[in-house]
Amino acid sequence: TYLATKPNGQHSPGTQMQAETFRMWVEHVLFDRPLSRLSIEELSYENGALVCGTRVEGMADIKEVNLVYALTENPDFLNTSLARNSSKDNYTQAKWKVVPMIRKGKSWRVRVDVANPKSKYAACIVHLRDAYQDRPGHLTTITRQVPANR
Repeated sequence: TYLATKPNGQHSPGTQMQAETFRMWVEHVLFDRPLSRLSIEELSYENGALVCGTRVEGMADIKEVNLVYALTENPDFLNTSLARNSSKDNYTQAKWKVVPMIRKGKSWRVRVDVANPKSKYAACIVHLRDAYQDRPGHLTTITRQVPANR
């Protein structure tokens, strides 16, 4: 579990999500606010469908869990955000899509039929929005890239 990664976002702390994430972290450090835990149990990209299963644990009230993904042809997609790289097909230039996941017990799942099933890779993040004592927070998994299996 990581503090929220925000694809398609800017570095400025001007969004509500960034402010809520910062407040959540301060409450965790200073006042022992419990943090939810996220772990990806299943992630595959086969025959034009992206499948993700995530386990969520913790004491906070889970409000929503979303799969955030981008499709790419670049095998080095997650390592190409460096300034010296001029590729347009990289993490910082991608258009990320958000899809709600469905709760099944402590797990959340989603299957997405992707718009471009010929893409060679999918990069994925799971985003969680929770609340503890009615105060919101946001967490994500680390970004993972999965190859297409045809």
